[in-house]
Amino acid sequence: MLDTITDALIHHINQSGCSAQQQSRRQAQLLLLLSHIRHMSNNGME
Repeated sequence: MLDTITDALIHHINQSGCSAQQQSRRQAQLLLLLSHIRHMSNNGME
């Protein structure tokens, strides 16, 4: 499910009409945010 959400958000960022640099920055921020969420989820299960 997380992969599907990530793919959809990346697709939306790519279709946004922003510059390539801005798209890359937003993708990096998104992946960092998702990484934090995954990390918090894993810690909560312990």
